[in-house]
This record gives sequence, structure tokens and C-alpha cells, in this order.
Amino acid sequence: MKKFALILPTIILLAACGGSDSNEGGVTPPVTPPVTPPVTQLPEIIEGELTALNKATGAATVGRYNVDFGHLKQTRSTIETIDNLALGMVLTLHTDGNQTVQSVIYDDLLVAPVTAIDTETKILIMAGKSVIAQGAKLETGLVLDASVVGKVLEISGFTVDQNTIQASYIELEEHNVQPGGDVVGEIEGVITNLNATAKTFNLGTMIVNYSNINVPFILQNGQWVEVSGSFKDSTIVAIEVELEDYDYGDNTSIEVEGRVTQVSTDKTTGRVTKLLLNGSRTIELPANAVKYEDFPYNGAHPVIKPDMFIEVEGRWINNTIQALEVECDYGCENPPVIPPTTPPTTPPSTTGEFSVEGLASYNQATNTITLNGFTFIVSQFAEWEDIHPANWNTPTWVSLSGMMDSQSNLVWEVENEFNSEPEIDLEGVVTIVDGSYSLWGYHSVDNSLKDITARWGLRVEVECRFNQTNNTISFCQFDD
Repeated sequence: MKKFALILPTIILLAACGGSDSNEGGVTPPVTPPVTPPVTQLPEIIEGELTALNKATGAATVGRYNVDFGHLKQTRSTIETIDNLALGMVLTLHTDGNQTVQSVIYDDLLVAPVTAIDTETKILIMAGKSVIAQGAKLETGLVLDASVVGKVLEISGFTVDQNTIQASYIELEEHNVQPGGDVVGEIEGVITNLNATAKTFNLGTMIVNYSNINVPFILQNGQWVEVSGSFKDSTIVAIEVELEDYDYGDNTSIEVEGRVTQVSTDKTTGRVTKLLLNGSRTIELPANAVKYEDFPYNGAHPVIKPDMFIEVEGRWINNTIQALEVECDYGCENPPVIPPTTPPTTPPSTTGEFSVEGLASYNQATNTITLNGFTFIVSQFAEWEDIHPANWNTPTWVSLSGMMDSQSNLVWEVENEFNSEPEIDLEGVVTIVDGSYSLWGYHSVDNSLKDITARWGLRVEVECRFNQTNNTISFCQFDD
């Protein structure tokens, strides 16, 4: 992976000791102490976008913190200077937990050739991912027009979902093209279609071949990994595979920002209890212990949804962030849901949230769940409630929720429901075969699901009456 670290020298501030000034027989004038502005104490870890930088003084802003990089210029290596930094880069700062930044780490999200561009929306297609470039900072001289197709770009930013990146900084990487035309690049994502015999797996639409290397951990479907290697069309010959892992000590103070990928909600109270940030950061939201700012509210609880851009401050405990403060920066509007006057004419989006209940089986070897003939991959960050994967040996009635796309259904939450109920909650894309409407394999025996899709389109969230005798649904109602 392309990374660089800015190691900051330790600076010791010594208070000067002055001698006495004799003023025999006189009156010593009162000394007015200087007014010193309060200094904000920094978390031990700050992860965020560099939004301001004065290279002359070293003053910078990362996330919501003002920091000092002035002493970076004292280091000797050309890669360890303030000149390597650019606005828009997403950085990780390590501090002393007081006011001093000790090191700065930059790590990109994607390095790959551009295969297509929409010059109006500024959306790039790279390694099968959609890169939203609108609003991103660009390397000096870089223009996002048709000329970038075929060129290799480096992307820093935030993960929206498994197939989408919101770019914050983009630069050209000309030296990554090899003489034969292959590209040395980098990509992150969730492992699907793992084939241990052929030593291949998928990251979205890209096929990763890792037969030439030794991976220092056991690969599994659902893991979030970073891969560097040689790109050729839709294949990557890996030279390194790294598991997403954060080596922070328990109770480390941390500030992180980014896009909400997934949320877990308490079904009884409607309170969001947990969320996934940037696709790979688990945030716990303890009841009555979190301060929320700038969120819309639904009764007593803040409304938190995927795609919101938020800032989280808290403590690192057991590989999760226990939030203390959460602030919504943008995407926080909560407009009323208004049904379309006519059904959408475009095909339904295969990307989005899903939820389904049913009698399911778990395959520990492949880390997949099978329900009504559909296959679901369990995320590395999945939350398990009232069921443990090691003890799941027989078909069990569970509810699943997560994110779906054209390649996979990625489970974020698994809950043991113990028994089926007369009502069932479903979210996903309705399929129609010979005029018969069904959702996640549950066939609708009346016109209720048909009527909903006629008004809302085929992607729906519904509550239906469930008949467990013949596995059918009826009396479906749109659930917003």
C-alpha cells in the first residue's frame, strides 16, 4: 500500500528563568500575566480530512481539530516533510493526548486506471468502483475530462458502500504503469466468492489471484482487506493482502469522521445502537451516554441513516469506538417520504439496504448464510444477537440486515428470532415471474405487493402478513 508517515521530532519547551531586578526603595509595579488563549486537548488518534494547511507556519486543520505541523520541516527525509501534504488527503494523526502531534500517516483508498468518466457528474469508474469526484481536491494540473480515461489515479476519501467512494483528494500516478501495460495498483473491499483451491476471491467485480504469495492470515468471505498488485482488465495478481486491523490500545481517545455505511436499530425503541463508518469502522452508541449534534430527531432519538457524513469522538474499546460525541456534518436532512405519482420506469437499484427474516442455515467454512435459496455473506464487522456462529448447526429462524449490490448480499446484523411471527418485515427488490410478485423468496398471494410496487417501484420496504405453512405473504404495507 502506498503510505507515508511524517515523524515529528520531540519538542521540549523550557521556561526561561530570569534573575532578580533590584528596585531599592521603589515600589514594584504590579505584573499583569499574559492572556493565553485556551489550548484544545487533542485525542490520541485523529482520523480525518486535511481541510486547511499553512505550509509557512505549519498550522493545519484535520477533521475538526486545529493542529501544528510546523516542526515537520525539521525532518531530513524528503518524504517526511510538510510539502508532501495536500488539502483533501485523509490523514491519521497520532498525538500525545495533549497538544502535540507525534506522527502523521497518509494512506490512499484506491490506485487504479480510469475505465470511464461521466464528465457532467464527475463520477469515475475505476476497478469496478464508482468514484464520486465532485467536490474533491485535485493535484495541480489534473483535469477530470475524457483525457483521464486509461490513466492511473490515486484516490483518497471515504467509503460510501462496497462499490462507491466519495473522493476528497485525487492525483495522477504515472509511474504505476509497467512496460507491458499492466498497472501496479491498490484496492480495498470485502472478500466474496473465495476459492481456496484456485486461490482467488472477488473484491466487487475485480478478481484477485493470490497464488503467488503467502497470506499471513486465514482468508474468509466477509473480511475487509487491502490488496496491492498488478491490474490487468478485471484481474489483480496480488503482491500483498492485508486485513483491516487497527492496533490501538484499549481506552485510547479517538476522533474519526466519514460516511455512515450501515446502522443497527433497537426494534423496540427505534434508537440506533451501532453503526458502521466508512465500511470498516464499528461505532457503538451506548444509551444515555452520547451527545448528539445537528441531527434530525424522531421523537426522543436522533435519526441516523446511511450516507450521512458524521464526526465521532470516543474511546477505542475491544476493536470498536465507544462514542461520546457524534456530530452530523451534512446529509442530515430528514424530508418526508412522498410517494411518486407514477412508478419509476428505470430498473430498480440493486445497491442499498436489505432486511429479511426466515429459516436459515449457516456454513461456517464459507461464512455464508442460506435463506430461501438466497446466499448472504457475513461481514467481518457483523453484530450477532442471541446466536453464535460456532453454535449454529441447525436451521434457525433469524432476521438479517445489511447491504446488497449486484455481486453480493453482505450481512451486517444477525439476530436469532427463535420463532416466526404472524408479521414479517422485508426490504429489498421485488421480483416478478409470470405475473407473480415475490420478495426474498416469499410469494405474494394477493395484490398488495403488486399495488405497492406500482406506486413506489420494485425496491421496497414492507411489513406483510406471513403464512408459515406455505411460506407466503399477503396484506403487505409500505413501511417508511
